[in-house]
Amino acid sequence: MDSAANRQFHAGTRYVETAIGTISYQELAPLLAERVTDTELAIVKRTLTPTTIHDLLLEVHRRIRIDLTPKFAGRSRLRDVRVGPRRA
Repeated sequence: MDSAANRQFHAGTRYVETAIGTISYQELAPLLAERVTDTELAIVKRTLTPTTIHDLLLEVHRRIRIDLTPKFAGRSRLRDVRVGPRRA
């Protein structure tokens, strides 16, 4: 991976600040996929057992993102998400 000082950013690509530097969503996807797999295994093995669905969702989110984007991991959104004219 390029160092941040030598990296050229492209206007048509989305980037995210992570614990390993600023990377594109394309670079982030496989890293997240590894953590999703580990989290799925924890659910299957029953080592992940929150008491409510809300706690489960936050714990899954935390496990997937904690070492990549600790600022956001396991937290609820503070703002609505907008995609074009739609809000979620």
